[in-house]
Amino acid sequence: MITRRALGTRLQRIGLTGGGALALALNACAPGSGPGGAADGAAGPAGNPARPVTVTAWHAWDGPREPLMKTIFERLKAQYPNITVEQSIVQLWQQANVEKLGAAVAAGSAPDVIMLYDIYVLQFGPEAKALQALDPWVRRDKLSLKEVFYDTDVEALQADGKTWLLPHTLPTTGVNVAFNKEMTERAGLDLDKNPPQSWDELVQAATRLTVRDGSGLSQLGADLSPSPGMFDVYLGTVKSATFSPDGKKVTFNEPKAIETMEWLVNARQAFGGRAAVSAVQQAAQGKDLFTEVRKLALGHANYALYFSWPQTVPDLKWGTFPVMPQQRGAAMALPHRLAWGWGTMSSARDKDAAWLLVKKMTADEDGGGYLQVTQGRPSPIRKINESGEFKAQNPYWPTVVKTVEQRWKRPASFIPPDATKALSDAITRISDEQVAPRAGLTEAAPQVQAILDQYWAGRGR
Repeated sequence: MITRRALGTRLQRIGLTGGGALALALNACAPGSGPGGAADGAAGPAGNPARPVTVTAWHAWDGPREPLMKTIFERLKAQYPNITVEQSIVQLWQQANVEKLGAAVAAGSAPDVIMLYDIYVLQFGPEAKALQALDPWVRRDKLSLKEVFYDTDVEALQADGKTWLLPHTLPTTGVNVAFNKEMTERAGLDLDKNPPQSWDELVQAATRLTVRDGSGLSQLGADLSPSPGMFDVYLGTVKSATFSPDGKKVTFNEPKAIETMEWLVNARQAFGGRAAVSAVQQAAQGKDLFTEVRKLALGHANYALYFSWPQTVPDLKWGTFPVMPQQRGAAMALPHRLAWGWGTMSSARDKDAAWLLVKKMTADEDGGGYLQVTQGRPSPIRKINESGEFKAQNPYWPTVVKTVEQRWKRPASFIPPDATKALSDAITRISDEQVAPRAGLTEAAPQVQAILDQYWAGRGR
């Protein structure tokens, strides 16, 4: 059993400091934190509160998403007339705002409901109990999470056997490969009918799409330059990752990882080498080579291409295919990282009302589902992705489904920023050809492992 002193120390280590935060976390562990403040055995789904309730919420959806959020809140109000949502735009993909949340928890001024990335579940969930475990409400409303959502999205928001957030978006990793149709047609390639299905086939297509002139490269077939994101994606194609599932052990120095990094370095060499690729990038002066400069034939992208490119670059003729395994037909475990979820804070004044907002923004088709469909972006809700409407909107929907179904089936783990930076620095040295892949990853492993060991020792886990 954790002591009051130990819990206070943990809160301080993640930026949740002060006596108010300690009392809040201890109260969250106490009996009576289930639906309606009663024990787990409460029956019947949560309904319209008996009195007017204001639920405060922090979320990141500004700009063109604001009207969509207004519609969802209006629908919630129509369904539950006594609930009013008071929203604040706080973009928790920014570290400063994550610290702002920690400070608000410590000061006792946290919102009732939060939109948070999966990588912070461990910190704000089982460690500090700033998040309220949602399982009692899930059971009371008979919400079958793995029927509504994909298994991967549910598991990424669970820790210590509890559910801390419900899925809201899919992760932002670049598991789609887009191709410029004008370039592929000039090269005699039909990637709609015959997309690359192995690493070798990708390099062959990209080599064919690379155009050289007297001064260097006038067209780059693909940019497979070593980077943390590219490394992460292609490790997933061989069912590997940079860290163990619990985030406590370095795995980027294992044989599969070294082989993957060596392949990325060699692939770039096949397209002209580091200097030639860098020259094309530098000439673009910060512009995107694929969408703006139009000098890149194959580009890795996340799901945003399906809903943003039709609006931002309507004249771009493009197609897409899934990132592929090392060998044709091999199973993959694509990375799941940086997906949004919604949850209730343990300090919420009316947890039943807060739960209704969480459910509306995640499991309800006219809430979170509506937000995804309206944007044309894939959803963690199975039924939404299987709808005829999505298929009609997007001829490449089978690509979406394939990459969604081949993701990690393991929780998203938190990696300390110092460890992430140390790995990123090592990859930069490899990319700059200051060190060979094997030597660079092997040399970085003890340093990064020491950071992990110190971090987890400090958390007492």
